[in-house]
Amino acid sequence: AGSEFEEMFVGVGASRVREMFNEAKKSAPAIIFIDEIDAVGRKRNSAIGTGTNEQTLNQLLVELDGFETNSGIIVMAATNR
Repeated sequence: AGSEFEEMFVGVGASRVREMFNEAKKSAPAIIFIDEIDAVGRKRNSAIGTGTNEQTLNQLLVELDGFETNSGIIVMAATNR
């Protein structure tokens, strides 16, 4: 779940995202499913996000942006909202 990326230590969420995508790349073909992905981002009305949340979100966006065509990895996400 998206909420499981964050911990009490700064940077842990971002490293978990990075590790998850690295494992998927090694194991391709693979499916990454992130439940409650809304827990990773911040609310639109929020002017300032938490530092750890932003690091995790930025790492997720970097990983999603770095895919090559036919990489053998499918990313799916769900939210309760």
